[in-house]
Amino acid sequence: MRSDRRAGMRITWLGHSSVVLDLDGIRILTDPLLRPHAGLLRRLAPRPDPASWSRPDVVLVSHLHHDHAELRSLRMLRGAVLMSAPANADWLRRRTQMHAVPLGDGWSQVGSGVEIRQVPADHGQRPMLHRPNDANGQLVRGPSGIVWIAGDTGLYPDMAALPAMAGGSIEVALVPVWGGDQSSPADI
Repeated sequence: MRSDRRAGMRITWLGHSSVVLDLDGIRILTDPLLRPHAGLLRRLAPRPDPASWSRPDVVLVSHLHHDHAELRSLRMLRGAVLMSAPANADWLRRRTQMHAVPLGDGWSQVGSGVEIRQVPADHGQRPMLHRPNDANGQLVRGPSGIVWIAGDTGLYPDMAALPAMAGGSIEVALVPVWGGDQSSPADI
């Protein structure tokens, strides 16, 4: 993994569920939707500047709906490691010809003391016959903090267990809010 990035935490929202998390020298991109559209979904705001999302080390895919696993956007990220639920990772590997790593209940090291683990999400509606659709979120932790990336989820009883799964307090939660992209990328 690259070590030319500063330590600390920086979060950049690119629209919809696409977020760049720079954590302790590792660049993580979530559910990339980098093009002007994904099927019928049209971006209302300008496309994110490639400088804001370029060269991720890891791409997290919460589930395989087209607005979270848009194949042409994923193919723009050659060199990154894709991470998702096991059935999703296998499908992504075949469709993108990229390195895809299945996430499980344990922690996966991604470098510089940063690790990722899969956590539950409740997003069972709208099954897709031609894609597996294991929905999940992720916990990402590094020396600068712990982030919960919820993916597409509704409330579920085991959310209360997330801090225990994280091994500490969650400093930042990236959670879904229903609606379309109506603003430009924002730094947090």
